[in-house]
Amino acid sequence: MANMDNNKINLSNLFNLNKLGSFLGLNSNNRGGFNNPLSGLTRMFGGGKFNNQVNRNRCNVKVLPIEEAYRKIKTGTVFLLDVRTEMEFRTIRIKGSVNIPLDTLQMEIQNIVSNKDESILIYCATGSRVRRAIQILWSLGYTNLYIWEGAGMNTFAFQDLILYNENRSETN
Repeated sequence: MANMDNNKINLSNLFNLNKLGSFLGLNSNNRGGFNNPLSGLTRMFGGGKFNNQVNRNRCNVKVLPIEEAYRKIKTGTVFLLDVRTEMEFRTIRIKGSVNIPLDTLQMEIQNIVSNKDESILIYCATGSRVRRAIQILWSLGYTNLYIWEGAGMNTFAFQDLILYNENRSETN
């Protein structure tokens, strides 16, 4: 397999935010140097602090490489939860996903996913709403939660599973 040291990108490294940031020459030092904007996502979703905090509280959040998330979606082995707004969902979404906007998640999820051990893969537009969704699901007792690195629609590269604008009118 190719690695980042040889200036080659393989698919698994493309979605490893630290390796991608290094490959792009982004410096993740924190005092006065240019900060790698991708390292924030790694800390938010893949960093030890977040995972350790979640694991101490018996919530099982797994950060998946994007290829593994793709396989789980493709095979239907996860409940794919989109926490974006209804308008965002109607514009573009991942095939098989169910939309429960973040602001209604706490009230609606138990009506849709009654099994608290169900495997749930969560995404939003950029990954910023996913952390709050995890907190909500965790507080309701859901225990088997997944995200992919980045956790956003903007990092999902598999066009065969992307559906566009279901409200588009056809014109001749």
